[in-house]
Amino acid sequence: MAYTLSAPVCDALKYIYYDMRAGRAAEGLALLESSSAAGDGDASCILGRCLMGPRYAWKYHRFPADEKRALELLRLSLHQGSALGVIALIRESELTAQLEREMMFPDLVSAFAAVIEAAEGGDAYCALMAGEAYAGHDFLRICGKDRSAFESDESYNKYVAANEAKCDAFYRRAFRGGMYAAGDALISRSGDENAFLTDKLPPKAVEILHEGAELGYPPHQLRYAEQLKSSDTPADAVKWYRLAAEGGELDAWYKLGMCALKGECMVKDLKTAVSCFEHALDDDELEVRCCNQLGAIYYKGGDGMEPNYDLSYKYLKYAYDKGSRYGVYFLGKMCFFGTGTAQDYVAARKYLEQMDWHYWRKNYMLGCIYGQGLGVEVDCERAVEELKKAEHHHDAKEELAHYKKKLFGGWKRV
Repeated sequence: MAYTLSAPVCDALKYIYYDMRAGRAAEGLALLESSSAAGDGDASCILGRCLMGPRYAWKYHRFPADEKRALELLRLSLHQGSALGVIALIRESELTAQLEREMMFPDLVSAFAAVIEAAEGGDAYCALMAGEAYAGHDFLRICGKDRSAFESDESYNKYVAANEAKCDAFYRRAFRGGMYAAGDALISRSGDENAFLTDKLPPKAVEILHEGAELGYPPHQLRYAEQLKSSDTPADAVKWYRLAAEGGELDAWYKLGMCALKGECMVKDLKTAVSCFEHALDDDELEVRCCNQLGAIYYKGGDGMEPNYDLSYKYLKYAYDKGSRYGVYFLGKMCFFGTGTAQDYVAARKYLEQMDWHYWRKNYMLGCIYGQGLGVEVDCERAVEELKKAEHHHDAKEELAHYKKKLFGGWKRV
């Protein structure tokens, strides 16, 4: 009897992998939970892998990461008769001799043959698992072979290379069947072992990204847009950024916002930038960067947007409280003048003194704070020191004119 996945598991795979844009991943995870509880070993296996973080599930599905429970589910899947569970345990180096004796297959070759059969029958998830087994050299454990089984290093290496090469056909099946991760694997095998560490991918890798983008995979649409941004057709990047963003790839909203903010690949449009950054705020990893960009936009205004200091302070203060020092100048200035927040010279000084770059307005404001004793004891020496750094600017020059040298050295404000 052919090895097939149950209808609930197939539906779950569709919601989680094959139709990522549908927004039904939580429903798919719930299907796996209920099917696993009902004794479906394949559901237990796939559920376990979903709980292993972004290795096996798109990060924007926001599945909880629970490595301990994930491994428990993989072991459960073996006892429930899942061939996928057996292969997954090998992949995680968790198939002990005891578990191998307890599995419901006569041997590992039989379990792997069941996965291969399902993959060749059209199941994309099984095709991905088969590809991983070949690419990761798990076939050696499955077939019970090691170097000692071969007459020479040359024959061993030929055997390994011939079997490893089988992964490409399975990855291709999986990729075109709905598994975007198989495309990532193909990119890694595209001739550049550092493919994911470079800004400019080799042509073969870009072709795979383009195919994944056309297949509707948001992660590939984002990465393809990144490649187009520095190509001869940068304007096309906007199309793919937007498709990726609308498909749930929040990082694409941020990248699109930066394009609109800087006028890259499109006409500069602050309102579009604001909208994009607001969408990306839902990503914990992007939240602070988005708050900084929104804070700066609302502070400066321009291009048809009026400054909104209340919103600027709100966003920049939030980012600051999260550890970012990007907005300390704006925060210092708003506290100094009382725009967007109550006037607070103590806070203004705190922010301004965290600036690690030179800007005359910073020196001017600090000069006023120290020279006039605004929230701090008067320190005319420090005030003059700050003001002299900015004395070629009108405001600082006027303030500096209030200071006179004392008869016996030092400065006083008159």
